[in-house]
Amino acid sequence: MNILLRHIVIALLLTLLGGFGNPDVHGGVKKLHISKGHHAKHRTVKPARAVIDTTGIDTADLVSQSFVREINLWSRVRYRIGGITHKGADCSGFVAKVFQNTLTLQLPRTSREQAKIGERIDQDELQFGDLVFFYKGMKKKAKRISHVGIYIGDGNFVHSSRHKGVGVDALSERYYSERYALARRVADLTSYRADDPSSVSVE
Repeated sequence: MNILLRHIVIALLLTLLGGFGNPDVHGGVKKLHISKGHHAKHRTVKPARAVIDTTGIDTADLVSQSFVREINLWSRVRYRIGGITHKGADCSGFVAKVFQNTLTLQLPRTSREQAKIGERIDQDELQFGDLVFFYKGMKKKAKRISHVGIYIGDGNFVHSSRHKGVGVDALSERYYSERYALARRVADLTSYRADDPSSVSVE
C-alpha cells in the first residue's frame, strides 16, 4: 500500500508540475516561449499631411505655376517661432520665403511690419496672393497684428499655424473671422509673367 500510495503521489506531482499535459513540458518544467522583439518599442508613424492643392482654384490662371509649386513645397513644414526654413517656419517667415523664392520680393520679417506695406484692400476684393492679417486676440487691448497668411482663393488662405504647421484654413472659420484684421496687396500677381519676374507690380 505504501508503494502504491507513493506512486500515486508522484503521479499527481508530475501532473501538477507538468502543466496538465501541456506539450511544452520537459522534465517537469514548463518552457516559456518569448518571441524575438517582444520587448521592442513600437514607433508610431504619423501619416503625412496631404500636399496643399491650389491647382483647382479659380484664380490659378492669374499666377505662375511656380508660385503654386512653391506653396506646395511648404505643405509639410511644422511651425517654429522665428523659423524661415523647411525645418520649421512661423507665419511671417513662411510668407516672406514664398514671395522671396517666387518673385524675388523681399518682405519685412514680422507680420506687423508686413501689414504696413502694399495697398490695403477690402475682404471682398481679395485675389490670389494677397496677404491677410489677424489680431492676436479679440479684446481691445490685445488687438495687435500677430498673424499673416496668403490668400489662395475661394475664401481660403495658407499659413503656418502653431497647432498644425503650414496648411489651409477658411476665413469663415469662427476663430479667424473673429480675429480678422485687414488685407494687403503687396504684389499684383495678375501682372506676373513666369518668364519675367520683374514684371510683377509691387505696391
